[in-house]
Amino acid sequence: MTNYAFTKNIALPSVTNNHVFDGCNFSQAEPNTIIFAGVSGLTFRRCNLSNCQLPADAIIEDCLRIQKSFCSHIHPRWVDKGLPECDEDCSHLVETDEIVIDGVAVDTIKHYKDNLV
Repeated sequence: MTNYAFTKNIALPSVTNNHVFDGCNFSQAEPNTIIFAGVSGLTFRRCNLSNCQLPADAIIEDCLRIQKSFCSHIHPRWVDKGLPECDEDCSHLVETDEIVIDGVAVDTIKHYKDNLV
């Protein structure tokens, strides 16, 4: 599988109209990232198209297509790869647990979850 995912820091290839991709990973850091703008007739087979916004006429066959907001608290190593850094109380925060010892709050544990868009 050719891997152009944002975590690999490899630029997307330059392609011409009617190019066919088979088994490639194009996963992007942010939902609805436009890829291959201005190129027409592209075909994607068995590709990872997570967070990709393709040209309207693209043909998609047996590909993973989701839009997901990734949380940097869950994926801290991806920040250096282009994932935006989240605030402490970001939209991915789903639960907090306060740790209390002898009636005194000593810590708070925050739980985060990636969000489908």
